[in-house]
Amino acid sequence: ALPNPCANGDKLDVWYKFTAAQARQIIQTTPDADANGSYTAKNIRLYTGTCDNLIAVAQPCAVQSTSIGGMTLVSRVIADGLTPGDTYYIRVTSIPPDVFKFRICVYNEPPLPQCPELLIPANNSTLNFGIPQEFKWKKGTDAVAYKLKIIEQSGAYTEINTSDTSYMYSLSAGINYTWNVTPYNIFDQFITCSPLSFTVCPPAANAVTITATGATDKCML
Repeated sequence: ALPNPCANGDKLDVWYKFTAAQARQIIQTTPDADANGSYTAKNIRLYTGTCDNLIAVAQPCAVQSTSIGGMTLVSRVIADGLTPGDTYYIRVTSIPPDVFKFRICVYNEPPLPQCPELLIPANNSTLNFGIPQEFKWKKGTDAVAYKLKIIEQSGAYTEINTSDTSYMYSLSAGINYTWNVTPYNIFDQFITCSPLSFTVCPPAANAVTITATGATDKCML
């Protein structure tokens, strides 16, 4: 049997082959669309040579994680030191007891995503309290998902992972905030981007609610 030092390396397997296009390529498995988020094909090993004389390529074991870029579970190996034009064999073994459908792809490494332009709230702006606030930014080049981080002056924060470029959030009154957006590419590679700051007004001591006749909007003075 071929050596496989990773967990469950001796279980049921399936084989694929590919021709390396670059010296560094990314191999990953994800659940199939009808697998209901479950899959067991999480062990990925790479070999070179021929079918009757396979040699394991030194590499770390596949890492399983929840992908921000792909919004799904993934098992991923970053293979370095490949020879472009050579044929490589991928062995995928399953974690027992069940085997679910899965997808497997070999990718060239994409460029890092670029920071998006932050639009709303504007830097150093002052916001009214009691109204859900839209956070909005432009799409970053080569970004497929984002981590929005909203930080209170105390250091407490909220993080939201999204593939959209806006998010509604209810802010607390009388607090200074900073916010930033971290862009991710399809392989969860990211760069750190600069934050913006804003302030939410404190509540009025004696608020008066005014409703215009025939309207649904209300103002507090």
